[in-house]
Amino acid sequence: MFLRRPQKSIMKNNFNNLSLRKKILFSIIPLIILLIFAEMGARFIYFEKTKKSSEPLALISTYRYIKVRLLRRQANKIVGELPEGKNLTKALYSDMGKELLDSFKLEYEDNFKLLVEEANKIGSKFIVLYAPLDHYKSSSTLDDSRQFFSGLAEKYNVDFLDMTDDFFQYSEETVTLLPENGHLSRFGNKLVIERLSEYIDKYNDYRMNFQFDSRPKLFGDLSSNHNSVWEIVPDLPYRVIANKQGLRMNYNLAFPKEKQRILILGDSCTFGPYLANYNTYPALLDKRYPDKEVINAGIAGYTITDETSLFIERAKYAEPDITILQVIDNDIYGLFYFRRNQFNREGKVYQPSKVEIEFLNKVKE
Repeated sequence: MFLRRPQKSIMKNNFNNLSLRKKILFSIIPLIILLIFAEMGARFIYFEKTKKSSEPLALISTYRYIKVRLLRRQANKIVGELPEGKNLTKALYSDMGKELLDSFKLEYEDNFKLLVEEANKIGSKFIVLYAPLDHYKSSSTLDDSRQFFSGLAEKYNVDFLDMTDDFFQYSEETVTLLPENGHLSRFGNKLVIERLSEYIDKYNDYRMNFQFDSRPKLFGDLSSNHNSVWEIVPDLPYRVIANKQGLRMNYNLAFPKEKQRILILGDSCTFGPYLANYNTYPALLDKRYPDKEVINAGIAGYTITDETSLFIERAKYAEPDITILQVIDNDIYGLFYFRRNQFNREGKVYQPSKVEIEFLNKVKE
C-alpha cells in the first residue's frame, strides 16, 4: 500500500528546489498583485482626491490625503477645546501669548532673512506685499502686524507694499467673495495689481545677471500640467490649471528667457482659490504687462517656512528678476505646530514645543 505525500509537503519541496532568483520572483508576484488591486481600489474610492495630487501613485496620495484629514481633525479638535469666545490669534497677541509670539516672530525672521539672502544671491529684486484681509474681522492686531512686516522689510532693505488703505476703503463684501468665502474677489485682485504696478514700473528695466547651468523640472508645488475643477466649497467650484513646471499659469517658461520675470510667492491670497486662473492677481498682472512673465507660485496654507524652502529648492530656478513675497497676518498663526501639520510642503509631522503647550493650557484655563 502506497501512502500519498501531502500536497503541501510536495509544494514545499518544489519551492525549496527552486533557484534563489525564482524564489524571490514567486514571493514578489503575490505582493505585486496585492499592490495593483490596492492601487485600483485607491483610485476608485478616492478618485476625486487623488486626481488632483502630484503623486504618481494613488496609494501615496491616498495616504497623504488620509494623514492630512487626521491632522486637520486634530487641529480642529485643539481649537474646538478652547473655551467659548476664545480666539487663538487674539490670545497670541495678548499678554499670555507674548513668549510664544516672540518665538514665532524670531523663527519667521530667520526664514525671511534666509529668503532675502537667497534672492540677493541671484540678483533678484525683493518686494514684500502685505494683504491684511483678516483685519476686516478685528483690528486688534493690525498695528502689530503692520509694524512687524514693515519692520522686517526695513531691516533687510527691501520694498514694502501695504494694501491696508486700499482694501479698507471698500466693504469686505466688495474686496472678498463674501458672503460665500473670505478670499479675494476679482475686484480685490484688481486692487492688488493697481498698487503692484507702481513697483513694477519702478523696476521696469531691472534684470538679474545670473543663469543656472541646470534646473529642476518643477518650479512650483502643483503637479505638472494639472487641469481639473476643484470643489472644496460646493457653491464655489473653480478650475485649476498648472503648466508643466507646476505653477498656476497657462503657459510654460522657456530658457533662455527673453522677458523680465516676476515671481510671486505667497499663500491662498496669491494662489487665488474659487477663481479661474485668469482672475488671480498674478494673471491679471501678467495680462497688463505683455513684455513680462508673471509667475504664480502661491499655495494655500503656506507660510514663510514653506515659501523659503520652495524658493530655494525650486522657484529660484525660474530666474526671476523680481521676487514678490505676499504676506498676511495669519502667517504668524501658521507657525503653530498643528497648522504646519496641515499645510507644510515637506509632509513633516510637528510636535508642540514646550512654549506652545504652556500657551494652549493657559488659553483653556
